[in-house]
Amino acid sequence: MKYYVPVRAAPAVSVANGGHEIQAESKVTQQAAPAGSSP
Repeated sequence: MKYYVPVRAAPAVSVANGGHEIQAESKVTQQAAPAGSSP
């Protein structure tokens, strides 16, 4: 569950940027987390 922290942080930053990118970032982070768990 350690990778859950950055995954949550990524969409949080997107919200500050606009909020629309949160969906795009969410898909990227979700795929990157289980795939490698390391950026």
